[in-house]
Amino acid sequence: MKKISDHFNHIIAANNDGTGENTQNDATSNNCEVEELEKRWTEITSRLQRLQSELAAIKTGSASELSSFVDAGVRNFQDLVIQASPSNPPHSLPLLKQRMEMLGMSVYARTHVHSTVAGHKLLDDTLKSFVCSDSRVERSKAHVAITLIWIKDDGEEPSLMVSPSSQGVAIKGEANIARYLARLVPGLLDYESQPLKAAQIDHYLDLTECSAPLGARGLKRDRAAALQLLERTLSTNKSLEGSQVGVLGQVVDFVVYSALVNSCTEKEIGTNIRSWMDRCRSTVKKAVN
Repeated sequence: MKKISDHFNHIIAANNDGTGENTQNDATSNNCEVEELEKRWTEITSRLQRLQSELAAIKTGSASELSSFVDAGVRNFQDLVIQASPSNPPHSLPLLKQRMEMLGMSVYARTHVHSTVAGHKLLDDTLKSFVCSDSRVERSKAHVAITLIWIKDDGEEPSLMVSPSSQGVAIKGEANIARYLARLVPGLLDYESQPLKAAQIDHYLDLTECSAPLGARGLKRDRAAALQLLERTLSTNKSLEGSQVGVLGQVVDFVVYSALVNSCTEKEIGTNIRSWMDRCRSTVKKAVN
């Protein structure tokens, strides 16, 4: 392949009429500029090659980690018990389950109703079968078992217990449950390898904490500011993460969607948020049914 300098040298030679020193000086100056451009171009291409190699390594690593996790089978069996209130359902949970299954994991899931909320007015048939696996999935052969228990705890955020004997404090909040599952299952919420993207997604997840602007106990004035941020973001993006909303998209959309369903009124929602919520709702319904 011809170098950039060869092309410029050809032009300089063609225009050289032998007028002497001025032409030589111009040629020397042009050569220096071209050499500098070539040097910068070489540095850029080298950096691109390094980035491509790093990206390939990240993708290979995630696939390898997931394959190892799945291949390990019952040795890595995870028994997850989630407690939640019918007034504050974790709407992202069916999507998390479905996403794990799409990644090749066998998930055993059941929903139970505690006796104290058996007659709860919000406890309809949808909530009674909120997360359920195919009847052919055996608990003893699954990689993950998810048990959702509806309890009488109005206004409280969901909690996760993994190992009651060694886990002193439950994992509180839908966002933190999603983060835990993402670290448990490679590829579920694969964003932490990209620092800037991770910071942006964590910002949205943090907004959903119980006392945060979009949380169950968030202040109305703080919620208004957070909703304005979401409205601006969704005016130029199909989702909070930037890609198309769907089960293969980022789980962050569904955690935030869940928070809005549980904490916001229809009047507070802007046009862009409403359209985005309709897309999320459609995807959630498919996962539940």
